[in-house]
Amino acid sequence: MRLQHISFVLAYLPIAITAFTIPTYHELNDICEAAGPNAYVAVKHANDVVKTYNYGECYPYRVDNSPAYLAVYCKNAYCSNCKGDDCTDRDQVRTVYKSMMMVDPWGFSGKAIGKGAICERLPETRGL
Repeated sequence: MRLQHISFVLAYLPIAITAFTIPTYHELNDICEAAGPNAYVAVKHANDVVKTYNYGECYPYRVDNSPAYLAVYCKNAYCSNCKGDDCTDRDQVRTVYKSMMMVDPWGFSGKAIGKGAICERLPETRGL
C-alpha cells in the first residue's frame, strides 16, 4: 500500500472523533450551510482559522502554513486532489458525501495526497 493510501485511511480514522471534535462538527456544518448554495465544505485549520470553499474553488490543505485539521462537508462533491500549488496537476479523484468529516490532526493530507483539492457539484440521483 502506498503512503498516500495509508494517509487517506488515517485521515478518516475514528480515533479522532472524540468529544472534542463532535461540537466542532456541528459548528462547521452550520457555517458551511450558511455560506451559500455553492459552499460544500467548512474547514478548521490548526491555527483555529475557519474557511469555507465553493464548488470549483481551490481548497488548499494548508493555509498560512497551518494544515487543515477538520473538514466537514455539507454537500455532496466530486473532488480531485491536486499535487501542485494553487490546485494544479490534478491527480486522484474521489466522491465525498454530505455529512462526511475528514479529520487530519497530523497534516498527512498535505504531505501524501496533494496540496489541495478542487471539487465540483455531484449530480443528484433519484432512488429506484
